Amino acid sequence: MPLDNAEQMSVLRVIDANLNRAAEAVRVVEDYARFVLDHSGLANAAKSLRHRLRRAVGSLGVETRELLGARDTEGDVGTTLVGEGERERTGLTEVLRANFQRLEQSLRVLEEYSKLLGADASAFERVRYDTYTLEKQLASPPGKPPALEDKPLMVLVGTSMSVGMESPDVVDAARKVLEGGGRLIELREKTMPDAECLSLARELRELTRSAGALLIVNDRVDVARAADADGVHLGLDDLPIEEARRILGPSKLVGLTAHSVEELKDAESRGADYVGVGTMFRSPTKPDLEVTGPAELIPAAAGCSVPCYAIGGITRDNLDELLAAAKGTVPFTDRAERGRRTGTVPGVGVAISSAIMTAPDIAAETAWFVRRLL
Repeated sequence: MPLDNAEQMSVLRVIDANLNRAAEAVRVVEDYARFVLDHSGLANAAKSLRHRLRRAVGSLGVETRELLGARDTEGDVGTTLVGEGERERTGLTEVLRANFQRLEQSLRVLEEYSKLLGADASAFERVRYDTYTLEKQLASPPGKPPALEDKPLMVLVGTSMSVGMESPDVVDAARKVLEGGGRLIELREKTMPDAECLSLARELRELTRSAGALLIVNDRVDVARAADADGVHLGLDDLPIEEARRILGPSKLVGLTAHSVEELKDAESRGADYVGVGTMFRSPTKPDLEVTGPAELIPAAAGCSVPCYAIGGITRDNLDELLAAAKGTVPFTDRAERGRRTGTVPGVGVAISSAIMTAPDIAAETAWFVRRLL
């Protein structure tokens, strides 16, 4: 039976109050992970919950103005009700526990009352279940994701990038990258059979681990987990970030792709550990992609709260143009370390494939870029 006007207004009041309560609680949780635990993976997981909570509101079919119109703070009898111990906290863990309870209860209320609007309550339900998981993780924090602050150069390796190489051996190329000082490698294999890709990823995992370097797997979350890679990079059409985190856990890096300022902001709000930003210049590996260029994207990336890697056709010849766009920005190391002001690297790192992979001397070419960026 449809709700009458008075019932509709009451339901909207409940939903508005609990949306506010849930958003406030998840912010408290996020700040605990960020400032108390200093754990970027857990902080980003909480940030992702905030983002998904906002998206879930869209499933209600209710405009913000309708929720605001239903709000009546002055007439709310609950504002004068105070539970036992509600105004007292004895420690940080009690703050965390109280706000998880607040968040979980609010999400359950949102599930139940959204049904009265004929909305799909599953979005709130999924956020609630992931909240339970996050609560368990914060109670016994796992290891932190690897740091990126000293790794402004990401080198992409793979069979598609080996065209033009004298010896198209991906593992050998990665070994030369490491010899040249590269400490962040991404394996990009779009079409390689799963078993072959996993075998290659495991070889690279052992190679990078022995060199104190990081390995990221492009797209393939299953391969990244099976090979115990340091993280995964997701494109716009790949698995949602929350699903990747569910599979990999909060100790691994999850990077996202952004081709515009809007996509960059969205990637940041969804809890990415880093963002690949492009396309900077015409790329031989992706010639059909529209070139946005550094003039617009680099300043936006420099204002991002997580590390960003400029990507797309970057070479010795155009690196200065990219760095000029980053001149005067917050150093790369500062953002990677959440503002700890320890470095002088320009505000955006770079991700390179062909310029290094097809160079006559891969190690020397890697070393040249490392010197320019550190």
